[in-house]
Amino acid sequence: MVIKVHGIPLSTCTARVLLCLCEKGLQYKLVPVDVENSAHKKPPYLSLNVRLLTIGVDGSESRAICKYLARKYNETRITIDLLGSSSLTDSTLVDTWMEVESHQFNPPTQACTHSLNVCQSNIRGRP
Repeated sequence: MVIKVHGIPLSTCTARVLLCLCEKGLQYKLVPVDVENSAHKKPPYLSLNVRLLTIGVDGSESRAICKYLARKYNETRITIDLLGSSSLTDSTLVDTWMEVESHQFNPPTQACTHSLNVCQSNIRGRP
């Protein structure tokens, strides 16, 4: 089974989900969402079931998607326990590091990525 991920190719949120899929050894297909032309606001994208593995424009659910993937595919050929579910201490540490990533590492990473995307758009002649 190939998992479809709808997302912005240069988004840190999309990358987060793709990295999780790679860590689990799962096959996926990235379905690019063209936000420059507002594809994320049009019926084909909006009609996607929110329970599918999709990434919204704000990306707020990418961590939840990663947790879902880690739980659903816990017994894959690659037996990496990404959530540390084998012990309460390990799972608490994973939760702590997910919060640290969310609040400490993600903001500067998104700012850098946004700047790179703006520069690329300007080079291509787009506002």
